[in-house]
Amino acid sequence: MTGDVTDVHAALRNGQLRAALDLYNGPLLARSDAPALRAERDELDATRRRAALDSDDPDVLWHFAQTSTGAEDLEIFECLDTALPADDPRRPAVAARLDRLTR
Repeated sequence: MTGDVTDVHAALRNGQLRAALDLYNGPLLARSDAPALRAERDELDATRRRAALDSDDPDVLWHFAQTSTGAEDLEIFECLDTALPADDPRRPAVAARLDRLTR
């Protein structure tokens, strides 16, 4: 069986985090409340998030922060704040989001 979800899982298993983030098109059947689908959706989101956090790669963290899952994730933006070089042009956006998320 292949498809978006299996491709994302395969990329994550193979350590291809950027590819996994690129392949992810949003929550798996977001409108479904079926327990099995909800569990799969939550697991996939949690796995992508943990992989991004563990990467310490500012580009991966930024990419994840641009997703619907990452846009409101305080920990992602805190890690970005630490990982980005002082002269990175994304710094003001990260600071603004941190300010909003911590209010």
